[in-house]
Amino acid sequence: MADQKRIARVPAERERRSAERYTGRYLMTFEPGQTSQVVADLSQQGIQPAKPVSSSAAVAKSLPRGHHLLFPNIGVALIDPLAEHEDSLIQIASSQPAISALEPERLNRGFQEQVWQPYMRGWKDAIDLLYEHLLPQPAESESAGAEAAAAKAKAEKEYTWGLAATKVPGCRFSGNGIKIAVLDTGFDQALSDFAGRHLHVQNFVGDEKPFHDGVGHGTHCTGTACGTAHPQKGPRYGIASDCEIYAGRVLDDNGRGGDGNILQGIDWAVGQGCQIISLSLGAPWQPGDPPFMLAYEVAARRALAAGCLLVVAAGNDASNPLLAGAVGTPGNSPSVLTVAALDESLATAPFSNRATPRAPGVKGPDLAGPGVNVYSSWPGGAFRRLSGTSMATPHVAGIAALYAEQDKSLRGQALKEALLDHCQTLSDNAARVGEIGRGMVQAPG
Repeated sequence: MADQKRIARVPAERERRSAERYTGRYLMTFEPGQTSQVVADLSQQGIQPAKPVSSSAAVAKSLPRGHHLLFPNIGVALIDPLAEHEDSLIQIASSQPAISALEPERLNRGFQEQVWQPYMRGWKDAIDLLYEHLLPQPAESESAGAEAAAAKAKAEKEYTWGLAATKVPGCRFSGNGIKIAVLDTGFDQALSDFAGRHLHVQNFVGDEKPFHDGVGHGTHCTGTACGTAHPQKGPRYGIASDCEIYAGRVLDDNGRGGDGNILQGIDWAVGQGCQIISLSLGAPWQPGDPPFMLAYEVAARRALAAGCLLVVAAGNDASNPLLAGAVGTPGNSPSVLTVAALDESLATAPFSNRATPRAPGVKGPDLAGPGVNVYSSWPGGAFRRLSGTSMATPHVAGIAALYAEQDKSLRGQALKEALLDHCQTLSDNAARVGEIGRGMVQAPG
């Protein structure tokens, strides 16, 4: 592997508590063909293998201290060592050629717009309104804006603005025969709009609760990517209406989860033969962090080799003055397809992470999708409008399934390139390439 070996120790407990970024566990990345040797080395040091989550398990058990859990399809292990194991674990990782990285596990969350962000957006809207009042726009612009608003209002009776903007209603494909994994807070399996669908669920959180969605974020994202073309009420909100759904619960009822939960979900989805994995989650990039985590990058490469594309949210920190606003983990992995958010006027959402000089070497988004005021399903049969790069990501994942159905050769890297090649280039795309990449995702004709 061309990447330089990375060995990093988990921060001290006091630092972990103050930062609230780390779990105290490790991620070990290794060559898949060397699994037996890695297991033997760990076991020799007293770090025993844990029983993996079976596909029939009603609940996921937490990883016991002093144990490790293997994700064989992507070549990553999650390790929770005892204090006396830590030095020998560092030594194994440093000396074993088959091991390419040992990295601290971080905490992740869903990328729904945070509480302070509507305040910032409202402040900006107020300034824009004042500007328009003091410097009125030409009559033609007002007329065009009124026409666009009327067209949007009419369209939303039949389908959401995001589906209209990405040309989904005119597409003849529906994701038939394609498997999409949505790794998130879970999914409400009782929704009537999803009755009769091919649905597979798995819990990776380790809180020993049955599969459910205690947050709503996962149900909303699944609705956009995989929802029906004919909802019982309201406009159409779903894209790949005939796809097979693999819902993985990797974030808990507080919307948080470790890298290990997510990587285990990726390993599961790859093993199930999913062509697309939708990840509306991550951890913010902060100064001092590497440009990307090697565990995610290796997982993304191995997924591509298996014909599976990771579609990942860029994150929502661009308007947070306390953070750099760079693309977060795992969206900053070079081999994933990273998604920025657009609003209804196709401007970059102010919260959407981007390439920035404050984060040299960290990639920007590859493309963008509708991510503001997005209407979709919600637990209990309700519907909600949410904003975030979380909402843009399932637009891209669902449209990826349409391309994958259209052409069975479009798998892995070829599918990624097809999506990028068919983006709508926006009028000021060149000026915003660090914000939205190639442009806005578009459904196949």
